[in-house]
Amino acid sequence: MKLTKILVALAAFAFAPVAAHAQTTGVPGFNDYIVNGTLSGSTSALTVNVPGGGPTIFELSSTPFTPVAFFFSLCPASPCWFPLSPVGCPIPFTACSGTTNNSIDIDFSCPTLVMSMTTDAFGFASSVINLPPGMVFSTQAGVLHPCAAPPIRVMMSQAYTVTT
Repeated sequence: MKLTKILVALAAFAFAPVAAHAQTTGVPGFNDYIVNGTLSGSTSALTVNVPGGGPTIFELSSTPFTPVAFFFSLCPASPCWFPLSPVGCPIPFTACSGTTNNSIDIDFSCPTLVMSMTTDAFGFASSVINLPPGMVFSTQAGVLHPCAAPPIRVMMSQAYTVTT
């Protein structure tokens, strides 16, 4: 009887739906990356459509006067392409099957453009880029933040695949 209960429990566990883990989560004031004013607080690998291209706003919310790098890769977003050490900020452990709260979610083996700047006195860094139609690329931001693990101290934002 006991063996039967164990086998039933194992069978139920084996066929139970597995919760899908998202990737890096954006948290306003720490690492939140938005495109055209949308998707604040989202997780990586969502697709942003900019039909026909045109002016597109890429903005990061973090702490004031923080160095930021925006990455643009010619490949689509790639969840957990490279897991990083967890950060001490209040960011959920949603990356890489819940093993970290910090990961690179774009493919750096593809041609990648890097644009760096510093957040302003309100904690925002943004750029408007005029996108041509017919593009597919991914983007993610990295923040040099004191709550990120040494020696690099990089905290990643959520990543997006952008189509025009």
